[in-house]
Amino acid sequence: MHPYDPRTWHWDLLAAFGFRGVSQVEFKRDPRDGRYKLMEINARLWQWHGLAAACGVDVPRIAYADLTGAVPPDASMDGTGKRWAITLLPGERPAPQRPPYVDAVFALDDPKPGFVHLARVVRSAFR
Repeated sequence: MHPYDPRTWHWDLLAAFGFRGVSQVEFKRDPRDGRYKLMEINARLWQWHGLAAACGVDVPRIAYADLTGAVPPDASMDGTGKRWAITLLPGERPAPQRPPYVDAVFALDDPKPGFVHLARVVRSAFR
């Protein structure tokens, strides 16, 4: 394993900051030297965790249980076979998906992020 492999050393990095909790740590491999370089530490839930939740693994609930010292619920996929869908990207044509799928932005129970995203896509089309 590479000595700076993000699969291992990001734990040491977060521990050095005294961080405990859910995070997204992004690295990119530098083609000049083959080493991984830190891009960002996102110390909150990110939009991509929704697919796991839709399939039965509730990351926020597991993190809360860990934080409070409670026993976390069992994490197991529910067998629905959902897939991730990114339906609208700026500059791209809509990509219709066949169910079952989960969208990062559009949700009937919380429509505001979808409307904001749609407005951004429309605005970028006219630039």
